[in-house]
Parts: sequence; C-alpha cells; structure tokens
Amino acid sequence: MSSLRYLIDFPVRMPRSPESHIANVLIRSGLFGVTRYGTNQDAGKWRIQGWNLSIALEGRKLSQKDLDVWLVCLKEGVRCLGQPVPFGIRRALGLLGLNPNGRSSAGIRESLIRLNQARISITQGDACYDGRLIHTLNRDLSGNRFIYSLDPGLVNLWLPGYTRINMTHRARLGRNQYAKWLHAYFSSFDRVRPHSFEALRMLCGCEEKSIYGFKRKIVTASKIIEKNLGYAWGIDSRDRYFLRFPERE
Repeated sequence: MSSLRYLIDFPVRMPRSPESHIANVLIRSGLFGVTRYGTNQDAGKWRIQGWNLSIALEGRKLSQKDLDVWLVCLKEGVRCLGQPVPFGIRRALGLLGLNPNGRSSAGIRESLIRLNQARISITQGDACYDGRLIHTLNRDLSGNRFIYSLDPGLVNLWLPGYTRINMTHRARLGRNQYAKWLHAYFSSFDRVRPHSFEALRMLCGCEEKSIYGFKRKIVTASKIIEKNLGYAWGIDSRDRYFLRFPERE
C-alpha cells in the first residue's frame, strides 16, 4: 500500500501550512533525543515500559536537529510514500528558521545522511516498522538539492495516533534541544500529563548524571518555551513537571 491516505484519514498538508505530522510512537520512544549533534555514539536497543514499546536503532544517536530535518521531509514525503521527492536546502533553512549560511546548510546535509543511514526496528502493540527513516537519498552535483523517498511501511506507526507539530512554533525555540524535545514530546498528549524528572531524563536520552543538573536544563528550556510561545509550565507538589498548551484548555 503506497499511500498513507489510503489507509487512514491523514490530513493532507495545505499550502503554507506550518504543520508537520509525526507518529506519537516516534516522539515518545526517545528516538530523537537531546544528544550532542553529530555524536558517533551507537544508539543500541531500549524499551519504554509505559506504552509496551520496544525500539532498536542501528546507527548514530539522533538529535532534535535531526528531527527538524525529518519533519521537513514528512511535510512532503508523507503524501507520496515510496515516490521520489525533492528536498531543497534553501527551503529547509526557511522552514526551520535558520540563517542561510554554510554551517546551517552543512548541518542539514549531515542530518539527511544520518537519517538515511539510521535503521529502526520499532514495535508498539500491533504497530511495527523495520526500515530506514529515509528510505532512499540521492543528491545532485552541487550538493544543495536532494531527492529522497520514505518507506510506505512507515504508515503502520501512524495508525495508533499521530501529532501535529507546528514548525513555526518549533523554530522560535532556537537551538535549545531540551526546549524542542519538551515541545514535541508534550505535544503528543491531548491533556496535561505530569512526569517525574527521572522519567523525563530517561525518555530524552540525557546523559546528565545529576538529577539537579538535568532539572536546571529543563527549567531553562521551559523559560524559553514560555517566553517564545506563551505556554505555561510548572512543577507540582509531587515534584513532577508539566507543560500546558493553551490551545487545549
């Protein structure tokens, strides 16, 4: 089955839409964490107890910058799974709110290659997928225009549920990976769900050994979200963190 719309009522991106759509299981699995950009660490296998979710990643750990680039791919590629889709570096820079310089362009190219090399095996209940995040990737001689395709099998991960992520809002969070991770992760819930800091540290893949140090990073990121998006956040009486989306009140 080559079309996502053939299987489920998946919203088709309209012109000038600021949204991209991603399966909840991919956001909640820790696949895209807060790892250092370009790290050579192997990701390995892990299991998320709360959602009966198991995942294995062959390749380097993936960051929020990699998720940024994959969300750009999903905006177009999800409408024509298995078919070649053009990817323009300049357009991606605009969607991600990045300065059109050599460093930003090189970062996008590196993420595309990393996503093409990343092979995942993921299972949640009856939903499963075994394949690459970017199925095929080719580029012209200039290195500024790529042609990619997404595996039709990805559709299985959208069946249990998916999340609309506003790319314009995400771009306002700048380069803070913790702010972007919090925004994406809590976007996948339709109501406020407090989490312990230990759970958040595990889910985002933070290597901060001190829970106090991690907590400071979350507070700093939350202030960025509050300042740029106006979302309220807090810590409840049980020392659990929550992020509140005003449009869901």
